[in-house]
Amino acid sequence: MNDEAPVDDFERIAVELWIAHDAIEILAVHARVPPSRPAANGPAELRYEVRDARADLVEAGTFADPRVVHSEFDRAGNVSPVVETAGAGSTWLFLPDIDGTVKIDDASTTLGILDLVRDLQTHTVPLLQPDDILGAPVKLLDNGASAQRADILFVPDGFTEAQMERFHEDVNEILEGLKRDPDYAAVWRGFNFWRQDVRSRDAGINESGQVRNTAFDVGPLGDSGRCHWPSNDGARAIRDLGATVNADYVVVIINTALHSGCATSSMTTVSITPNTAHVLAHELGHGLFNLGDEYAYAGVAAGSCASERPNIATSAARASLPWRDLLTTNTLPTPDRAEFHRFVGAFEGAGYCETGRFRPHHDCMMRSLGQPFCPVCRHARDRYFAPLGVEPEQPQIPANNKHCDHVSRVAGSNRFATAANLSRELFADGAQVVVLANGSDISPDALAAGPLAFKFKAPLLLTARDGLPIHTEDEIHRLGATRVIIVGGESVVGPGVARQLQDARITVERIFGANRFETAALIARRLTSDKPSTLAFIASGENTSLVDALAAGGPAAALGAPILLTSRDALPAATAQAIRDLGITRTIVVGGSGAVSEAVFAQLPGATRLSGPDRYQTAVAIATHAMEQDVVERSTMFLAQGIRLPDALAAAAAGRILLLTQPTTLNTHAAGFLEKHAINVTIMGGEAAVGDAVERAVCTAVQ
Repeated sequence: MNDEAPVDDFERIAVELWIAHDAIEILAVHARVPPSRPAANGPAELRYEVRDARADLVEAGTFADPRVVHSEFDRAGNVSPVVETAGAGSTWLFLPDIDGTVKIDDASTTLGILDLVRDLQTHTVPLLQPDDILGAPVKLLDNGASAQRADILFVPDGFTEAQMERFHEDVNEILEGLKRDPDYAAVWRGFNFWRQDVRSRDAGINESGQVRNTAFDVGPLGDSGRCHWPSNDGARAIRDLGATVNADYVVVIINTALHSGCATSSMTTVSITPNTAHVLAHELGHGLFNLGDEYAYAGVAAGSCASERPNIATSAARASLPWRDLLTTNTLPTPDRAEFHRFVGAFEGAGYCETGRFRPHHDCMMRSLGQPFCPVCRHARDRYFAPLGVEPEQPQIPANNKHCDHVSRVAGSNRFATAANLSRELFADGAQVVVLANGSDISPDALAAGPLAFKFKAPLLLTARDGLPIHTEDEIHRLGATRVIIVGGESVVGPGVARQLQDARITVERIFGANRFETAALIARRLTSDKPSTLAFIASGENTSLVDALAAGGPAAALGAPILLTSRDALPAATAQAIRDLGITRTIVVGGSGAVSEAVFAQLPGATRLSGPDRYQTAVAIATHAMEQDVVERSTMFLAQGIRLPDALAAAAAGRILLLTQPTTLNTHAAGFLEKHAINVTIMGGEAAVGDAVERAVCTAVQ
């Protein structure tokens, strides 16, 4: 039924949704009655029934325009109806548990909520068949009896039987990410995790006008593009599967790369992106701990603000704050200034509204994905687990300076978060420009972009191909950036990324060529457009040798010199043309003849080679040359592992020396250089990338 179509003698039946960043806050069914319809004996009346997800009658009655019936469901299924006054001519029925139904009866017309939200006239999907459920549920983590634990069930939608192994991998990766979150690690023994394999006949979910036959019929909900939800039948099937393991919550993994996350008190849908573990951590805050969203949008009407939650208040008065016993400041409301950021107070801007709603802390997981819980949200978590006999363990949050004062670490849950965290350190006061590059393991565009970022006093942030990771998106907004320069074509940074930025009213510029060599040449032209350089660094653009360009990024940036790429045995036409057009008279070749052949070297003007027997010694050679030329800021150097590139990509924007090491043992050549020259060292990446033993060895070398 189309949500704008007349139904019987109603003038208009419609649905209004407020869909926040990744959660459904309210669902409203509008019934507008034409003036011609009033009965002779009085005002027009509609009968209503509200039923919950189990089809149990919650409330019923009649109302005359205008009335509002607002029902809230707690985790135990209890209902507290509230009647308020609405605008003239409309009736709103709010039902937070959207698995339920509303019956608006004037001519025996029963309307399922999702039937109003989604056009199902041409979409008939068979119910889940018994043979689509593949085997029994698998218990992935057993911490005790269900009555004393929070049981979480994972189910797939849009995964065919042939894709079940991928679903298993996705679940394992999500759980690993969730366990790395200190706020969940602290209560990890309070969870049981289950997985139930369910096949879909088609791969993917309903999106972009395509209807697919999937287990739970998941499709777009609303027009935000960030919420996908099962049909009524799909939701019932999910609920039934949850009942087989006494699940407290069901997580539906949907087979799409779009950033999507929605939640109710009983289930959530999440897509597979680099941020899925963070999205789930946020959604569990809603579903288990009854926490509200703390972010806000400009222009949201007061009537669309979230209701009071443990972490959302409607007044900054001390007596009105749900967290008044946890306050650590008497300044209420609390100014959102740096000197107050460590306090629990009442910061205005929460529950989708910039004014009129207050949150307890400057930032929190319920405001920015990837952030820890604030003390108030942590208290709500502990209150949930207390009846289960689960005491939180003290989270082990590594300090930046773990073993010594002069060695620190910048890390995140993934490469995107690491780059964002480095940006926070380097650009604490914000930046107008951001340079954005693909953050894959093989990212030549990002290697060439470091000097450009340095020129614009901009961070180098990373993105996935098809969507802006939440850490990157949040950091761009924190910086207050008004312009983003994307390096690379749409095959590496897709058009969806640009649209996300433009939707946020950010100016987007894209620098790209037909291949990596042309893109590097165009970056060089942009870099030197107002400040020419006669020097260029030449590095291999072949996948096996890209690491040499990684170590060259900082010195090249400090010199204002471009990084141009070449094949091993032939100088690309785009590179040769750029050398001529830019007036390059000196070149520094990074890497040995195995990366850049002698034949190519001979074609370069004023060429000098910086290399060593391996990547680690090549990095030392580049660093030694930079020190000898006195071209880099010496107070802090970077150290990264030399096997995979992403963690160190963003470091080039700082214009500093970067050394490489093995992941578990400090490279002896890097150690020698640090012992001789280093004052402070910043390790890029977490302990899985650069181990704790390496950090200890760096402390020894630098002291």
